[in-house]
Amino acid sequence: MTAYDPRTGDWKQVYVTNQVPGTAGVSIRKSDPSYDGPGIRFVPLVDPAPGQTARLRITIEPLADHRARQKFEESRDGGKTWRTVFNAEHRAH
Repeated sequence: MTAYDPRTGDWKQVYVTNQVPGTAGVSIRKSDPSYDGPGIRFVPLVDPAPGQTARLRITIEPLADHRARQKFEESRDGGKTWRTVFNAEHRAH
């Protein structure tokens, strides 16, 4: 579920999974205000603990013909480099 929060000006996302990219269960995310590309990028609602270098971000990008790309990326070095762990294209019927 994704919804706009008028109090903070952020988009919020609740994501529930038992599949790729991991069996994390429930994740709560917020829109990334530093992202200026097409679409929207989500990052964890709670910032990582000091010293924790693992990061995850999810970008949803519009494509032509009523399609969208959803890309999950992870970083193990505090966000210096990113690796795609899941890349899907969604199509409207």
